Amino acid sequence: MKNGQRVVALISEIREKSNKLIIEELKKNNIHGLVPSHGAILVQLYKKDSLCMKDIAQLIGKDKSTVTALVNKLVKLGYVEKVKDVEDSRVTHLKLTEQGWGTEKTFFSISEDLMNRLYKGFDEDEKSLLMDGLKNLSNNL
Repeated sequence: MKNGQRVVALISEIREKSNKLIIEELKKNNIHGLVPSHGAILVQLYKKDSLCMKDIAQLIGKDKSTVTALVNKLVKLGYVEKVKDVEDSRVTHLKLTEQGWGTEKTFFSISEDLMNRLYKGFDEDEKSLLMDGLKNLSNNL
C-alpha cells in the first residue's frame, strides 16, 4: 500500500494512542472518570471562568447534544457546575468547581508531555510542514 493511502488509518492510530496515553496519565494523577474529550471543555473553562453551553460547543467544534452529554458527566464527577443565567433562564453557564480547577496543572502537563512525544526528532520546519499538510487534508473534507 502506498504511503498516501494509509493516511486516514495512521491519523486514527495516532489519535487512539494519544487518547490511551492521556487516560493512563490521568489515572496516574488520580483523576478518574475523565476522557480526552472532557479535556477540550475543561481547557476552555481554564481560559475563561464561565462559558455558556453554546459557546463551548463552538469553541471545541462539537454539536450541542455532544457537549451536553460531556458536561453532564463533568457535573456528575464534580469538576463543573451549571449556573442559570440571571437574565435569561434558557441559558446555562458552566463554571469549574474547586475540584475542576485542581486538574489544570495536570492537564497542561499531560498535554505538554504528549506534544513532546509526538514531535520528538522534528525540527520547526518539519512541524510546520506537517501542520500545513494536515490542515490541507482537513480543508479538503
